[in-house]
Amino acid sequence: MKIVLLSTLCAATFASAKYVWPSDFDKIEDMYYLNDGYIRDGTLSDVILNCGFSAFQPGVQKAAQWLRTPFHDMITYDAATKTGGLDASLQFELGRFENFGLALNQTFGDIQSSYNTRTSASDLLALAMVMAVERCSRLEIPLRLGRIDATSAGPSGVPEANTDRKEMTRIFTKADMSQEDMIKIVACGHSIGGVHRDESPHNINTGPDDHSNRVTFDTTPSEYDNVVVLQYLNDTTKNPLVKAVDDRYNSDKRIYSSDGNVTMNKLSDPSYFLSSCKSILQRMIDTVPAKVVLTDPLTPTDIKPYIQTYQRAGNKTEFTGRIRVRTTASTGRDGSSLNVTLLPKGRKGETLQRIGTQIGMGGGQSYGPQNEQFTWYEFNANPSTEIKSFTIEIKSRNSGSPTIYDNAGTGGYPLNPDILWQTSSTCATYDSTSQKGTIQVVAAVRRSLVKPSIKPMMVITRRDTVTDSVLPKLSLQNATMRRIRAQSGEFDYYTTNVTLPGATVFNTHFDLAVGNSKVEFINTLPLGDSTCALPR
Repeated sequence: MKIVLLSTLCAATFASAKYVWPSDFDKIEDMYYLNDGYIRDGTLSDVILNCGFSAFQPGVQKAAQWLRTPFHDMITYDAATKTGGLDASLQFELGRFENFGLALNQTFGDIQSSYNTRTSASDLLALAMVMAVERCSRLEIPLRLGRIDATSAGPSGVPEANTDRKEMTRIFTKADMSQEDMIKIVACGHSIGGVHRDESPHNINTGPDDHSNRVTFDTTPSEYDNVVVLQYLNDTTKNPLVKAVDDRYNSDKRIYSSDGNVTMNKLSDPSYFLSSCKSILQRMIDTVPAKVVLTDPLTPTDIKPYIQTYQRAGNKTEFTGRIRVRTTASTGRDGSSLNVTLLPKGRKGETLQRIGTQIGMGGGQSYGPQNEQFTWYEFNANPSTEIKSFTIEIKSRNSGSPTIYDNAGTGGYPLNPDILWQTSSTCATYDSTSQKGTIQVVAAVRRSLVKPSIKPMMVITRRDTVTDSVLPKLSLQNATMRRIRAQSGEFDYYTTNVTLPGATVFNTHFDLAVGNSKVEFINTLPLGDSTCALPR
């Protein structure tokens, strides 16, 4: 039983704030908007290349799976006790008959590599659904973030094909949905996809006429449209949840006809159908725990830094990375004519030498949904001292005065000038015999920061396997770092080695901390399987 209190559908709490870097939602923003081009994140977008994409598995339709899964997670919501909702409790409920089949397991498998201490599984389920509908219709469903995952199973009660009308209505009423809402969410959920014979033998009277093992809800299973409604109304449908020989298993038929087809006739208008689906699906994913404050709908970040290296190299500091600038047509920016410059400040607030950039190879452009476009500008510098923060100056070479971006009025984009993660001396290896991975981490720590009672620490996220759950259990493991002989100016070098189960060492994050001074959420994915030497 979940112990968190949940809000009603109409009472979700939302927060309004400007983007400040770094954000807990940077990864999700990348996953959603960087689909193609110079720099891209295909973690989810490559799994759903188009609406009918099967990931090379006969009968599988990823978009339909991603649409179905959040429904199973939230429909057990109880408006009276305020429990349930989209909280990823489904990961602990997959053994129930009401959640039978591979689709739900596969959806959790699709998101598991992106699940971490900053990106909840429930946010990823919402993201996957939004991407699925967008791939199938260009319908833009607002995506709010900030959901918190349940830590155990919730109550049962997902409606099944043989659930009678009275019980079906009770389930939806319990979830704070009216009869009209019930009809809409089922019609909107069954615009794409179909029913698999091996999972619902009562609903498929004869075998599918191909190797897919599936009968679709309508004749356009890879287009998000209202054909499922039209074919039901004109009685040409082959929907197996309407046309099963045993009428006890015709759940769609019972739901659609429950108000004498009044709602289905309204949904026969294509525009009304899409607007209704946009509304009801957003309500579905915005059902959240009462204490959760959801963000404003996700929008593309205008200016976003990506730091690749910030380390000591001999007796100098090495600072490299990229600046991503939104150059979508509506911004009025021409990526090829922009000068992008970093204006850094030192540890004591002093102004340092400006850092220029150059546009990425081949024009350095990335592309995303809704015709979004981004241009990348790269820098490689050796500043005279460590950088505490920087602002970004953007000027068009064609006209206009420069614009200074200061991270939403915070004074700049922050860096830690006292703890420098040594990327060149950090590496990970995997031992296939022991099936364990080991990571070596090195940091340059300002000497004045370390006290007898304050030692440098690494905190790494473990991803341990959980019985009967596709998602790992996340936990934090602390490791004290030891000093090595090497020094660089005002810095001493510290290192530690941590061993983790399986190959999880290549897909986790760690923090470096000395007292209250921290460098957080360092990704191990870029390390690869390699060895490296300690600084000398």
